[in-house]
Amino acid sequence: MQRLTFGYNFNQIIGIGVLPKNLLSLIFNFKFNEPIGLNVLPENLKYLIFGDSFCQEIDVGVLPDSLNYVEFGFFFVNRLEKEVLPKYLIKLVVGESCIRHLLSNDNLTFDIEYCVVPKNFIKRRNDIYRSIGVNVNSLNL
Repeated sequence: MQRLTFGYNFNQIIGIGVLPKNLLSLIFNFKFNEPIGLNVLPENLKYLIFGDSFCQEIDVGVLPDSLNYVEFGFFFVNRLEKEVLPKYLIKLVVGESCIRHLLSNDNLTFDIEYCVVPKNFIKRRNDIYRSIGVNVNSLNL
């Protein structure tokens, strides 16, 4: 299995070894809001989406470096420290609540190619660029 999408109501802790090692795409739907521990996500995972309810802290090392795409839902309000994000991340998608925390962290620089933030932040484009850092090649508002 290379792709897995959990149903709308899925909200259970996932243990080590539960997800297939060859999984490339993982989507958690709306109600998922459980912590994800170290070594739970497969090392080769490329694509990860958290549903709108997900609001758990993510520790350093939880997101595998192989991830190219990570999306956080509307209610994710935790800080995203640079060390938490995967080394080879290309695209980061964040919800409105998350972008407020990015804007409040002056020392955060993402070294990614593409970042998507909510459309209602279009008037704050300069703040977002300054907050996310000059190493973002494209910011989609």
